[in-house]
Amino acid sequence: MADSTDEKDDTTEPLQLSYYCMMEKDKPPLQVKTLLELTAQELETEKETQKRLPFRFVAVIDESGSMESTIGEETLIDKMKVFAELLVKSFQEEDMLGIVGFDSDIRIILPITKMDKDGKAEAAKRIENIRAWSRTNLSDGIISGVELFKDSDQESNFRNGIIVFTDGVANEGICDADGIVEAFNAAKEASFSTSTCLPISTFTIGGYRPDLLYQISQRLGSDSFFWINDFDNFEADMMIPVYLRETSLVTDILVNLRAINGVTFDIEKMKSSRMVDPPDGESDCVSTAYYFHDISADMFKHIPCYLNIPDDYEDALGDKGIMEVHITYRDFHSKQRDINAVIPFIRITLADLKMDKWRKDRGYEETREGKASTDKSEKNEKVVVKKEGDLTIDAGDTSQVTEEVTSLEERMEEIVVDEAREGTVAVDNDQAQKDEAHQKMNKEEEKIRTSGKAQDVNDINGEEQREHKEKINHEDEENARHGSSTDTSVQAERDQKNMSLKANTTANEGETVLPRDTKPLDEYIPTEMELQTIAYQSPHVAPELDEVTRAEQTIAKIAQEECRTMTVDGINTSADCMEETVFDVSQFKATISETKNNINQTKTHVNTILSEETVVVVTEYADSMIGHLDVCFELLENFSPTMWQKMKAMASSIANETPTSGKIFRGEDRPFAPPAMKAEMQKYKRIVQDTKAEQAAKKKKEEPPRPKSHAVVPTKKTPQPVRPKTVKPPETVKKPWTPKAVVTPKTFKNKNFTLSEKLVAGRVGKKSRESMKDLIIKHGGTPVPFVQNSILVCTKEEFEKKTAKVRDAKANKIPIVFEEFIYDSIKAKKILDIEEYRFS
Repeated sequence: MADSTDEKDDTTEPLQLSYYCMMEKDKPPLQVKTLLELTAQELETEKETQKRLPFRFVAVIDESGSMESTIGEETLIDKMKVFAELLVKSFQEEDMLGIVGFDSDIRIILPITKMDKDGKAEAAKRIENIRAWSRTNLSDGIISGVELFKDSDQESNFRNGIIVFTDGVANEGICDADGIVEAFNAAKEASFSTSTCLPISTFTIGGYRPDLLYQISQRLGSDSFFWINDFDNFEADMMIPVYLRETSLVTDILVNLRAINGVTFDIEKMKSSRMVDPPDGESDCVSTAYYFHDISADMFKHIPCYLNIPDDYEDALGDKGIMEVHITYRDFHSKQRDINAVIPFIRITLADLKMDKWRKDRGYEETREGKASTDKSEKNEKVVVKKEGDLTIDAGDTSQVTEEVTSLEERMEEIVVDEAREGTVAVDNDQAQKDEAHQKMNKEEEKIRTSGKAQDVNDINGEEQREHKEKINHEDEENARHGSSTDTSVQAERDQKNMSLKANTTANEGETVLPRDTKPLDEYIPTEMELQTIAYQSPHVAPELDEVTRAEQTIAKIAQEECRTMTVDGINTSADCMEETVFDVSQFKATISETKNNINQTKTHVNTILSEETVVVVTEYADSMIGHLDVCFELLENFSPTMWQKMKAMASSIANETPTSGKIFRGEDRPFAPPAMKAEMQKYKRIVQDTKAEQAAKKKKEEPPRPKSHAVVPTKKTPQPVRPKTVKPPETVKKPWTPKAVVTPKTFKNKNFTLSEKLVAGRVGKKSRESMKDLIIKHGGTPVPFVQNSILVCTKEEFEKKTAKVRDAKANKIPIVFEEFIYDSIKAKKILDIEEYRFS
């Protein structure tokens, strides 16, 4: 990269850094919007021969009692067994896998084991032992998963990862995000001998509010938050982190940024989940850092930066840089690499670039670069007017400008007078020559306007104006003497042009701006926004394109990034409206509507200076972000207790620029998914189908064969001998008593029940091994994890605390009853009046 302090050939760098910078000079505060773009590329020398590093994954699986909840005909525990087998079948011989189960206690179901033939056989046996037990100790499950790495190979390089699945709120162990993050980092440091990249990916399901799991996923991983909404692809979607680790080309990416030369960061605008230790309330922050666990092929990571520059930036910065970038990362083979670059400050406006292009397209030799003075800013002390030779005018001496303008007028008048004296020129030719003279004058005026620092040309004194008028009158008299006549309209037009330099020329802080109607019709006329906009990008980005197209690409890129960040903020803010006891619907709607309006304004603002092709790019991207916001409105119209989960999954996917599970966005849309991921997901789905077919066949084989059906032939009863009353019967061995079959009444048939967290794991009594869930199933009911189309059964304590399930039940207007409703209905062998058991 040309701006790098450590010059390297781009083709040898797996990680590519590109920058896009834009500034609007008239828009306070003065800020350079800088977008850093990171992307990974597969080196040409390795495409045919490279082999990925082996996996080393740990699956952390919830084994609490609620995992017996069913989806269709399968329990969640059944699905976890299928997922574990999918991991085993997908892993190669060099890969390693461990499995941890957690409820109230921790179970090491499978230590980290190499997935060769023997390892896969052992894993298959142990997966059968996954089952539901009691409560949910999420923190110990995660920490035990990290500690499992301690006993594995510490010398070799691996693609590491932890996948966590739970269906409920953590109710034992550490139950806050800060505590779990701290414990995770301590366990990681103790388990590895060197710094190791260990991303964590979290999955959940159901109607509870997984605030804790969401925070863990964003603070300890770089993936999206996975809330499973596509039950047909449940297990396959859980393989997304495996796919992303498999296709990653660079890992362990730390981006350090430092503002230099008096520039500072607007840190509040730059905060994100990727920022390392975000500072609190620092207005003059000059350094920060971002961390990404990995970047897969065909994927991008963006870091938007807002740099405050001094008001006197032209003097303070000059040609200096505004930001230093230092990146450390590991390549495909886990070799440590680094990138060093300085982001420059370039002051060339979009108007300058378009003027140069206009001149070049028309074969003009003279461009901005070809002028005697290459710096057109106001700090120049000279104005260079390029004619046949270079004429230098002192910026402080306006009399020289006045003399130059007057000389231009005199030259035009002399041309016209000389031609008029010939007396043989036709009227039409005479007028054409006059127009040509006027055009020459206008071109000379344009040269003055476009050279160096603008000059004030409004101090033509009264005497000069009178001389000018006398010369014009003299020209008219000569025309009349030679039989020429000047059309009134043409004369008026000429007068207007002659007066334009005096009457219409304005000086704005030393800059001369000529109105559009004074310029030749074939000259390029910049807009005000083009005059104020500065846009440039890395030299290595699309060098084959012209500078105008590259500048427009920069403006489009930054506009897209602003639309993306606005969408993330809008979805997160509106989702937070649902975290209160009362859902603030009006605030929710206002937030989404305001975000959509801001995106439309951004789109309209930049499209005024972009070419048609670039406008299409910006419009399509902005409209896609608005489409995601519209999904939030659709969720509101069809309100469900899973609305918060879906919105958080959307926001995290857009924020991290990574795919999430299916049916989160509209239809089959899965933004940020690499092109090759769809085919890989289909492969996973086929393995799942085969695994379920094998399990069904195995289960059928293990069932005892049913006896063949035979016709029952009635037989004649043999009469029993009558024993004399006086004879004592001989002692015989008593046959065991066989009780009559008892049919349990299906009291709760076709009824769905959602149990609170305490009732999910609790037992009916001290001596009973039956749980509330067992009772409901035994009497024909169906326990469901979702607070939707069901009856919520909870304790008085949980109702008063207004737990997530209680809030969701109220929002969804489903009945909330205390647990006696279940016991009394079973005792009465019918469903009792629900109103008598409702919490008031």
